[in-house]
Amino acid sequence: MKWSEQLGAKLQTKDGLQDTDNKLAGKKVFTPFLSAVYDDMIEQHPEFELIFISSDRDPSQYAEYYNEMPFLALPFDERAANQAISTKYGVTGIPMLVFVNAEGETISLDGRTVVANSRGDVEKLWEELNK
Repeated sequence: MKWSEQLGAKLQTKDGLQDTDNKLAGKKVFTPFLSAVYDDMIEQHPEFELIFISSDRDPSQYAEYYNEMPFLALPFDERAANQAISTKYGVTGIPMLVFVNAEGETISLDGRTVVANSRGDVEKLWEELNK
């Protein structure tokens, strides 16, 4: 199934999926790092995109956390799409970062490690994602 079909027609503005819950302490470390990598990545590779998919249960928590991010997001009220994507990619814990291509094919289910291993080097990350 194509990537656009999984997510639906609309994304909130602000080809990876980060599934998180605003209450997690880990977000305070990883999300700022991921945001910095994202900013650098889109300068070098504008075709790259990250899409935040929240596991928050409250729209205000979602909005508060999403405000900290520079990337797109699946709107909070798109719960059916959220559940379908979480099921498809086997989301069992959060935060989880999945990298997929434009066709929705999995590149990595362990995107956090892929990003961490790049140590902020976007060319190294780009090469890893395009093997």
